[in-house]
Amino acid sequence: MKQIFVVLCGLGGIIFLQSCSKEYTCSCTSAGSAEKSFELKMEKMRKNDAKTICTDYARYLDTTSTLNFSCGIK
Repeated sequence: MKQIFVVLCGLGGIIFLQSCSKEYTCSCTSAGSAEKSFELKMEKMRKNDAKTICTDYARYLDTTSTLNFSCGIK
């Protein structure tokens, strides 16, 4: 009985960890006369990690481009 319980707990833990890692899309759009938009797909990430990467990418685009980009998670 204990072995079955341990196996079920192990399987439940694996399923729980897999459900935390999902696919997110960072959608970026420029504001201004030359409007451009694009999306970046991020796989096997947690939501907070995807938000952080998307925010950091928007900052990078703002410093390297003349266009003002805004990015967000879809």
